[in-house]
Amino acid sequence: MRYFIIFTLIFSFIQADMDNSINPLGPTFGMSGKVLKAKRIYRNNFKRKCRFTGAVLAKMHTQDEWEEFKENGNFKNEIYRVCPRSQGIIKDEWIEPLYYFMYNYASDAGTFPKC
Repeated sequence: MRYFIIFTLIFSFIQADMDNSINPLGPTFGMSGKVLKAKRIYRNNFKRKCRFTGAVLAKMHTQDEWEEFKENGNFKNEIYRVCPRSQGIIKDEWIEPLYYFMYNYASDAGTFPKC
């Protein structure tokens, strides 16, 4: 019974994160799933074209700068500016996970991805 309750709680948090609903543990809980998704997106679609890792791209700006790009709707344009060979390949559903990756590994974040 104890394992069932733990499993149910974990599943409900994962489902809440997938549904983009309000998360009871705060805005950063579940971010690792989005970050992992962004790593896959970047590795499969951008790395060869940009010729540098996602960590290098993320470190080009601070967290505040990435947040500003997203709020102003210039997030795609900034990635295209830094990596012109990726022009036109960003899908709208990729913006959220890519933003979380860039924000999480920005130059002032103090973290570095293990990839």
